[in-house]
This record gives sequence, structure tokens and C-alpha cells, in this order.
Amino acid sequence: MFATRRALLGGFAALPLVSALPAMARIRPGEPAAEAALDAVFAEAAPPALAAGIVSREGLAWSGVRGVRRAGSDAQATTDDRWHLGSNTKAMTAAVFARLVDQGRARWAMPLAEAFPALSIDQAWSAITLDDLMHHRAGLLDAALLDRAWLMAAHADQRPLPEQRAEFAARALGAPPAGPVGQFAYGNGNYIVLGAAIETITGQPWETVMAAELYGPLGLTTAGFGAPQDPAPWGHRSGVGVDPAGFADNPRASARRGQRI
Repeated sequence: MFATRRALLGGFAALPLVSALPAMARIRPGEPAAEAALDAVFAEAAPPALAAGIVSREGLAWSGVRGVRRAGSDAQATTDDRWHLGSNTKAMTAAVFARLVDQGRARWAMPLAEAFPALSIDQAWSAITLDDLMHHRAGLLDAALLDRAWLMAAHADQRPLPEQRAEFAARALGAPPAGPVGQFAYGNGNYIVLGAAIETITGQPWETVMAAELYGPLGLTTAGFGAPQDPAPWGHRSGVGVDPAGFADNPRASARRGQRI
């Protein structure tokens, strides 16, 4: 059911239009105020495309979209398109870990050595916990781990994903922290290691755990893994559309930090 590459949100991306909208309690489905707010933000920001939605506890109340799927194209974006959401994956991975905590299978303050009993972890990590990883305060720096050589190798790596993630965790934790412990330093590597910990704790691939603990309970029937394939809005770099079929997305092994739509 779930491919090795994931697609989330079957219809649209809920982008941060709240500041431009009147109080949402006063907006009824189809009310012109929402359309006008979307028009205003689209005109001001001038992206290739912009989508927005208003969701209540009853579900989707309104959605709208403007623009084209990629710069220079005439193909209009639609509310049925799938949009890449990148680092939203981090919050979803943290939510999966929270489910494991609720089930008594993990602890917020679980030391890294407890999460990875089979790894040879540098002593400098002894007081650092999985919670520190989630808060980007573990001292793990992307600059020391996620260089271009690693990215190219990871894209080409065909080994099972849990094996790739375990290897990344071993490399990250086999040397002392590259940054100051306790100081915030946003980094994608934190969540690659957290994903590897989830796999160690559960004995299952991160994708399988994500499907069971988040997709299923939330009823995300259109969810998958990876960048959306055509026809879909493209990501852009310096104003140029980047074909998702190539290297536009993160390597599969780093899915838990930002391989999403």
C-alpha cells in the first residue's frame, strides 16, 4: 500500500495565510473573504503557485489555489495537486515517537546509548537523550555530516533503508558532538538519528511505523513517501523549477527529516 516514497495531503497545502485572513470563525465556506485573502497574498509574494485551506474539527471548510505548477508553464495548479511539505516530517516523526512513549515502549529522556544498545557510541554522548535530538540541542551539526558527498552517495544507495539509517546513526554518534550540547542548532541529522532510534525500538522500518502510528489513526488514506510525481507543482530553486524525478527530493534514508508532500 505504501511505496518507498511518500505523498501526503491528497488535495492541497495549508499554507500560513492566517495572518492575512479575518478571524476564521467569521469565514463561512465559499465566503469571498478567503478568496480575497488568497489573492492578496499571492499577489504580494508572487510564487509560481500558492494554495491554502481552512480546516475545522468537522474537516475541510474551504480551499483555494492560484498560479501554475512550475514557473514558465501554462499548467494551472489545482486543489487536487499534491505539494511537498519538507520539514513537516520532523513534527510527524516526533508525533510517532510520542505514540511510542504513550505505549510505554520509549521515554522522552531515553539516553542515546539505551536507544542504540548495539552501537559503539562516543562517551561524550552519554548524557544526551532522544529529547535533545528532537529539540535540536544535542550538539549534532549537519555541516559535519550532511555534506555533498554524503548526499550523492545516499541518493545512489540501494541498501535497505533501516541499514542506511543505522549506518548514519553510527557515524554521527561514533565521534563527539561537533557543536555545543544544550545550545539550539537546527539540523536535519537530528531527525535521521531519531528515525533510526524508532526503528531500533520497534524492530520495524520507520515507514511501517509511520503508517501504523500516524497515517492509520489519522485516516491519511492518500499518504505515501517521497516527492510528488508529475502532474504536480514543482519545487523551485532560484526561480527555476526542479523536476522531482531527479535530485529535487532528499535521499530516501533521510525521509524522517523532510521527504514529504
